[in-house]
Amino acid sequence: MKNTGICPKCQSHHIVEESRKTSSYYNNWVTVKQNWAKFISLVRYICVDCGFTEEWVKEIEDLDKIEKKLKRSDDFDEFV
Repeated sequence: MKNTGICPKCQSHHIVEESRKTSSYYNNWVTVKQNWAKFISLVRYICVDCGFTEEWVKEIEDLDKIEKKLKRSDDFDEFV
């Protein structure tokens, strides 16, 4: 949705962007350290026709921080 402006579920063009400015303070973060200085901001895109959502890391350079902090799983069978 971020790149196309189209919902992949229902093909709607009615997409809104929710960022830290428009949501509750704790909703759009990935924690990479246990202090306030080490949170990674996320942006959520929401289809207002069907409710489908997707989240993206706001700053591309933050992906390196996430990879260093969080364990990468190559075995996706562990996920529910």
